Amino acid sequence: MTETPTPAPLLSLRNVTKQFPAHGGASPMPVLAVDDVSLDIAPGETLGLVGESGCGKTTLTRVILQLAQATSGSITFDGRELTTLSRRQLLSVRRELQVVLQDPYASLNPRMRVRDILAEPFATHGLLPKGRGRGKAARDAVSKLLDSVGLDPAVQDRYPHEFSGGQRQRIGIARALALEPRLVICDEPVSALDVSVQAQILHLLQSLQTDRGLSYLFVSHDLSVMRQIADRIAVMYLGQIVEIAETEELFRNPRHPYTQALLSAVPVAGHRSSRVVLAGDPPSPANPPSGCRFRTRCPLAQDACAEARPPLASQGTPGHDAACFFPVDSITELARAQERVAPAAA
Repeated sequence: MTETPTPAPLLSLRNVTKQFPAHGGASPMPVLAVDDVSLDIAPGETLGLVGESGCGKTTLTRVILQLAQATSGSITFDGRELTTLSRRQLLSVRRELQVVLQDPYASLNPRMRVRDILAEPFATHGLLPKGRGRGKAARDAVSKLLDSVGLDPAVQDRYPHEFSGGQRQRIGIARALALEPRLVICDEPVSALDVSVQAQILHLLQSLQTDRGLSYLFVSHDLSVMRQIADRIAVMYLGQIVEIAETEELFRNPRHPYTQALLSAVPVAGHRSSRVVLAGDPPSPANPPSGCRFRTRCPLAQDACAEARPPLASQGTPGHDAACFFPVDSITELARAQERVAPAAA
């Protein structure tokens, strides 16, 4: 029997690092926001990227979009190396690589009508006809976009302040779809919305993915949201990927202590699990710990954790990798270790 060949990744990151220069202070040090990150996103796949605030998620998306230049590493989109493209060359790539931003209140220009917001991508890329038919073509294109995200085309003459938060986010999604992209980066697109509206937006994104064959990089700090939409989840801590696996595998068998601590905070109906409360705050990316970045908050840390950085290695299940020298089998085991460490720390 002939095996079906695995499709080439649509987006591929290899050893991507982003370091910001030092500014001010008595002993200024550069900030290592993203450190040696490697990821792949397949055509039609949703990869979730989760982690605490400040872990480098948004910086990574900006580097992918070439809104910030990587310090080192390779970023290829559909076989094209993005880090070496000129601004003119990037313009054509941006038609296929779009973004939905977090705050629907801030991501839309309050001085522009919806029709102008949604027509702007067409005008920027020269996709509207010249002459007398330009206005009608723009209005027809905007109407089609609004209809695709569940909004009445008649609302295109309104301003953003005349819409609810969920409706504004639909407009933001419509803007991202205007140029028929292949990959959409969703940077916490539902975190500013009510729970009931979150469900509607997630359903819309899934429907659009099915209809258009889209790939998503979905960024969030909410694992319950990730479980609804992501095919695979990558867990990020202090600029590094510490675990990556298919979604149900990650929920069923988390191996990295940080992932287990995050999952212990996710409420599950009818199930009461051990709660792991991590000690302290994440270290500064300007002065990260040696070895394992998580060791200063990990109740399982040993001397080896300070001496070397654990590699992102297979955990037995294909596609499930974790960066930990001493992975544990359950959240309960981690919680017990945390209980033993807490009195000593006190």
